[in-house]
Amino acid sequence: MSEQNITEFDGLDLELFFCTEILKLTSLHYGYWEESEKRIEEGKKLTLDCLRDAQQKYTDMLIAAIPKNVKSILDVGCGIGDVSRVLSKLEYDVTAISPDVNHAKYFEDCLSKLTFLQTKFEDFNIDSKFDLILMSESQNYFPTEIGFRQCTAFLSPKGYLLVAGMFRKDSSSKIIEVPNTIEDYTKTAEKHSLLLVENVDITQNILPTINFIYESMQNYVDPGVKMLSQFMSSVSPLKSWFIKFIFRKQINKALQAYTYYRKKTDPLFFKQNIVYARLLFQYN
Repeated sequence: MSEQNITEFDGLDLELFFCTEILKLTSLHYGYWEESEKRIEEGKKLTLDCLRDAQQKYTDMLIAAIPKNVKSILDVGCGIGDVSRVLSKLEYDVTAISPDVNHAKYFEDCLSKLTFLQTKFEDFNIDSKFDLILMSESQNYFPTEIGFRQCTAFLSPKGYLLVAGMFRKDSSSKIIEVPNTIEDYTKTAEKHSLLLVENVDITQNILPTINFIYESMQNYVDPGVKMLSQFMSSVSPLKSWFIKFIFRKQINKALQAYTYYRKKTDPLFFKQNIVYARLLFQYN
């Protein structure tokens, strides 16, 4: 994801589109589950309503980590604006950015303290400084060095960078979409005068969502893929070849995304290879 977003088609992120338009979620992050291990052990059935509640707790968790002297915030990779809206209602001056063509419509009724700009963080350019830059599950969508350079360009002196997202558990983990361990990320941050203030591992609070997605793929996506495969094999060889040839790029892209999610949402793979952390840096 640092170089290529596997799920993006012509400026539209299919992962985000699925969450907003199909599942009708009002948040795009993984949520935050309290007492997650207890929930799993008790076999509590995870539902979309449970996920929505966890997503609200995730927003609360982010807000609780914001230092008291912060007034202006740049929300990088804001999604459909759920966190940005809450922040603006709390009287923060918020600038929210996203490159996704589908997200602008969610900001048509923006509050007075909330501004939306459709742009990549790499291309972001504005004559303003911010007390805090927020990256909620967005730090892996652009090269790390460029991200930090942009942070130093738009942070006020003694400003903060708040990051919540996935990191490799160790350097040997081969996960292209998650390029950094926390140690690597922190060392790169130091080169840009961003010093780590807080490091909170919240992997266990994210895992129920990983389980939910994995089970949903097993119950709904996998049967759909098998049905499509059977359909393709049932038509005549000439028609099958013609369809595969005409739509070869789309099919390859879809297969890449499918394989990516099957691996990424495997709870065992996730626990062995990924740390989900909340990091707070201060710019010196």
